[in-house]
Order: sequence, then structure tokens, then C-alpha cells
Amino acid sequence: MDTIVRRTTLVVRDIERSVEFYRDVLGLSVYYDSELKLSGVVMPIAKPGASCRLVIMQAKDPWIGMVGLMQVTEPEEPDPGPYRQRLSIGDIAFVMASDDVRGLFERVQSSGVQLIAGPEESVVPKSGGGEIRMLTISFFDPDGYFIEVNQRLEG
Repeated sequence: MDTIVRRTTLVVRDIERSVEFYRDVLGLSVYYDSELKLSGVVMPIAKPGASCRLVIMQAKDPWIGMVGLMQVTEPEEPDPGPYRQRLSIGDIAFVMASDDVRGLFERVQSSGVQLIAGPEESVVPKSGGGEIRMLTISFFDPDGYFIEVNQRLEG
């Protein structure tokens, strides 16, 4: 069986703010933007017939690596309150790659989201042997999703 991961969809509080962050800070582009009615069957969110807006953001690859941003618009979902400051079981960690982590760090820093680390140099074991040197930053996006961004370094 061949399986690929095409997209991860994030449920967000304010889709305009999220689109702005993923577009203007992380550099993704809008691939799809639509209002939808939810069936309440496939995705366990909201009540059947609720409306949502789904925006799919696209990275460099035209087929994989997409991030969906979904906000239930009618009826509105209650705000869950502040997000956790540390990861735990059930949380997710996005790992992205960039060719300009230092520039991205400046944009993330200016966006007002919570920075965790960076830019930090590290060396990690390479699959099959050897090592990878990289520069890493990490932060929580506007809805509390954790993101780590790496840039491979020469040598």
C-alpha cells in the first residue's frame, strides 16, 4: 500500500489571522478558499449542517505539504481559551524546512506569536549514518499549534 500525507487541517479561532500568518510569515500561498457545510459524519466537528470556511495553504510542492485552516463560522464554536505552553500527549508538532531560518525568525518575532527557541545550531544523526548540521527555530502559531523550522547547514 502506498500512503502519502497530503495535508494537515488545523481548526482555528480566526481564519483571517491564520491565513495572514501562514502566508505573510511562513511564506505559504492560498491554494483553495471556500465556504462549506459540514456533514458531521467524516470530521467530528460542530453540528451537522454547520458552516465553515476552509482555506488550504500550499508550500513549495504542488501535491504534498499543504496546511488546511478551518474555522466553523455558523454557529461559531466557543473559544477554548488560552493554549498550553508545553506539548503533551495528543498534541502535534509540525516540522518544516526553510532556506532562510534567520529571516523567518525575524518575521515570526515581528508577528507577536510565542517564540520558543532560535535560531539554535544543532547536530543530529542522519538516517543511514553520518550527521546533519542544522539551524532551528520553534514557536507556537496564533492558535497554539507548535512549529519547528529547520535549515540544513553545509559541512
